Amino acid sequence: MSSFLYRVGRFSARRRWWVIAFWLVLALGGGALSNALGGQLQSSFEIPGTQSQNALDTLEQRFPQLSGASTRIVVATPDGTDISSDQDLITSACEDVASIEDVAVVECPYDMAASGATPASSGNTTQISDDGSMVYITADLTVSSAQISDDLEDQIESAMKPVVDAGLQVAYSGLPATAGSGVDWTEVVGLGIAFLVLAVTFVSVIAAGVPLVTALIGVGVASSSILIVAAFAPVSSTAPLLATMLGLAVGIDYSLLITSRHRAQLREGMAVRESVAVAIATAGTAVVFAGLTVMIALLGLAVAGIPFLTVMGVGAAAAVLCALAVAVTLLPAILAVLGRALRPRRRSPEGDTADEATEAPAEEPSNPDVADAGTAEGAESGPDTDAPDRSIPAAARRPAFWGRLVTASPVVTIVLVFAALIAVALPAMGLRLTLPDAGYDPEGTTARTAYDMLDSGFGPGFNGPLVITADISETLDVEDALTALDDEFSSVPDVASTTRAVPNEALDLAVLTIIPDSAPADTKTAELVSTLRAMAPAFEEKNGFTYEVTGQTALAIDISDRLGAALPPFAIVVVGLCIVLLTIMFRSLAVPLSATVGYLLTVGAALGVATLVFEHGFGAALVGVVKVGPVVSFMPILVMAVLFGLAMDYHVFLVSRMRERFSETRDAHASVLSGFTASARVVTAAALIMFSVFFSFVPGGSAIIQPIALALGVGVLIDAFIVRMTLVPAVMMLLGDKAWWLPGWLDRLLPNADIEGEEVQRMRRQREWAQAGEAGGIHAEGLRVGRSEPVTFSADAGDLVLVGGRGAGAVVAALAGRAADTAGDLRVFDRIVPFDRSAVARTAAYVPVTPDPPAGESVEERLRARTPKGPFREERAVEAAQTLDLLLDVLRPGGAPEIAPDTPVAHLDDSGRWALDVAAALAGGRPIVAVDVTGREPAAQLLAVVIARVPHASTVIVASDAPAPATDRTVVRVAAGPRISTGAEVSA
Repeated sequence: MSSFLYRVGRFSARRRWWVIAFWLVLALGGGALSNALGGQLQSSFEIPGTQSQNALDTLEQRFPQLSGASTRIVVATPDGTDISSDQDLITSACEDVASIEDVAVVECPYDMAASGATPASSGNTTQISDDGSMVYITADLTVSSAQISDDLEDQIESAMKPVVDAGLQVAYSGLPATAGSGVDWTEVVGLGIAFLVLAVTFVSVIAAGVPLVTALIGVGVASSSILIVAAFAPVSSTAPLLATMLGLAVGIDYSLLITSRHRAQLREGMAVRESVAVAIATAGTAVVFAGLTVMIALLGLAVAGIPFLTVMGVGAAAAVLCALAVAVTLLPAILAVLGRALRPRRRSPEGDTADEATEAPAEEPSNPDVADAGTAEGAESGPDTDAPDRSIPAAARRPAFWGRLVTASPVVTIVLVFAALIAVALPAMGLRLTLPDAGYDPEGTTARTAYDMLDSGFGPGFNGPLVITADISETLDVEDALTALDDEFSSVPDVASTTRAVPNEALDLAVLTIIPDSAPADTKTAELVSTLRAMAPAFEEKNGFTYEVTGQTALAIDISDRLGAALPPFAIVVVGLCIVLLTIMFRSLAVPLSATVGYLLTVGAALGVATLVFEHGFGAALVGVVKVGPVVSFMPILVMAVLFGLAMDYHVFLVSRMRERFSETRDAHASVLSGFTASARVVTAAALIMFSVFFSFVPGGSAIIQPIALALGVGVLIDAFIVRMTLVPAVMMLLGDKAWWLPGWLDRLLPNADIEGEEVQRMRRQREWAQAGEAGGIHAEGLRVGRSEPVTFSADAGDLVLVGGRGAGAVVAALAGRAADTAGDLRVFDRIVPFDRSAVARTAAYVPVTPDPPAGESVEERLRARTPKGPFREERAVEAAQTLDLLLDVLRPGGAPEIAPDTPVAHLDDSGRWALDVAAALAGGRPIVAVDVTGREPAAQLLAVVIARVPHASTVIVASDAPAPATDRTVVRVAAGPRISTGAEVSA
């Protein structure tokens, strides 16, 4: 992973303007396309497979008149006096509303004449409050909620204007029906706070602006993508807000971590482009794994089986993916453009800021692929100011006070943290869930005003009616069926009133409405729904047909039940996958297990705080809570998903530095303190930034976003400062070396993620080693391939390298760029192996001891296929044929069968195919020819043929224990196994 990210970072730094242009085009083009498509966001919730949703679908199919949007117009006297004196004015308003084109039918509390599609009626007295001070008008529309236009809203308000002018209070329920997804001033304040934190952390305005710019671009691309999808598929109106919130938070944090590592490396004197690549390879690896955990948790929301929740999870995961892509591609391009402007000011030993750096020679890698790694345009011109800050070496820095404090008595720290967080989590046991309705709209909005007026005038259950639908298609007597429905529910406890059952035009579906005594979010209402559904089997047995309970209140209850059932499998899948990921990442069992336990404490405490604020009202006024009461039903599972990913972020950021120090020193206790000290500042800044972004969505936010944002913001603070920076160091200190223990069989089974960037550090060290040596030739120092003995030797171009011993074949394969499993240092004509292995392989002809299997070709076709194209191809093919004859004469003296050009390769035995491959390799004219002769006899004669037929300009590498033949080449003998003494023997 780290070596791949190194190449990505280096490419982005070298092609910085192209990368920046690509992202700008993507952001601007995505925004333009989303505006052109005009995707609509949905504020409604659906949950397939539940009784309430099935009943709503049936209602839409069989009773379309009731499935359209409906609005209630509430009219009341301002002083609570009787409203009957304004009866004529209200009746006239009913008739004006009924005359609007998109209004299907109007139900008026008083007598009204026929108007539009509404027939004359004597009025519905149930629409008048008990004290006579309030009435409401019901208008059923021909369009759905999503299709309500501003023009229709204006027409309804115009029809009610005479009532408003008369001094009566008017409010509308159900208008408007759409929800926005924009960012208001509070989010801007959050970004401002994030900028201040970054400025303090970096002590640089330029450096502080980099994470904000990259995060905003990532969020722009993600939001545009979601809106484009909304033009073709239903997308919840909450999805863009959640994506924006998460995208900003993780985008800033990821850029912060990488930029911080880059600046630290600049301080130590690393060249700009090389520093960019190394920062992406090291800090970027931690970022990628952290991002993957967040995405796994968000995509795990699909386990709940609720489409709108799945869409929200996918949208948020897309925002995290964009943040990751920006962090490893756009960010290195911007860092390369800024060059040394990001280099921190050094402090002299006396504490004064040094304005001028000591000049030092820039890096000049001999590898042409990285020859420009030490220079850049613009800011990078002029004297090299990358000299290291030697005033306070990083390794000798005094451990942070907090790290020393919490690890001094780790058992005490662990007990205190557990006790405190469990106490804070206890209120979460009483957390109540619901689907927000108009009662959760901000105070002063017309929908909230109408909701409160209806609640006070008609009872708390009036805003949460239950709808009963009954399939009467198989009933012979419709009147008896309707009577049975009318008589069934009136005597049920907690039922305030019921309407009469009404059939549809086809007489196959009946509908009635139940008004509970309790509010929609009251537990008594949920108990009433359960009671009504429990009565259905007995009703069916008695009447021959059954009914279903639906409506928004029943739908909210069903969603809560579905989410409750989904929590255990969600936790198992998401936590299990992330434990596997962290085990791969840290090569430890204690690290992922401690991360998971810490997460459970974090999420419990976060939900506990949310319960105190939203259920009990503690501090609700301070944070601008819209309404104290139950929270949105999908808040717990969404907070669990997001917090798990974010908790793993901080765990990765903190523990990865501990792992780096442990890999270097093997001192577990010192690694805890030094790793904590190295990462504490960045983790602190990241947590404060994420908190400011999340919390900025609380004041002025919707009822859906507020509890989610507060729980996430508080959860981030708890996780970063109490769990990761207090509990985890104490646990790691208590475990000592055991913290990094992993069973041997599991260690061999798991892939190596190289989070510490060991491969990149090895590559940089090898390049320094290569630059210090002489150019050209083949040079090995402590080279070990597979189970071979370590070898050290040097050979010039045109030499014969004769490798013997049990590991000879593996060493020859490595010298030819065909083996990746190498240790030690190897440079082949200025290419370091294994990192430039593919470049070496392109210049080397290699023949293993086991020849390639036939592929249906003839001898001539195989020779031509393995002979490089060029003006001398025919001559080389002839040379190869001659070499083949010589090799076959040695391998089969006196009895070799005739081999014609059209002889199928499949007809050749193992020796014949090996000889054919060797002949093609010797005639290819490659700079390096490597042949494994191990086990072939007679080895001395075969070796003599190889040396005689290979071009003199080529360097020859042979795996054989045979003595060196007489040759004018310099022979370098290398012992790769126990049968020959280790070392190099050079003879002319």
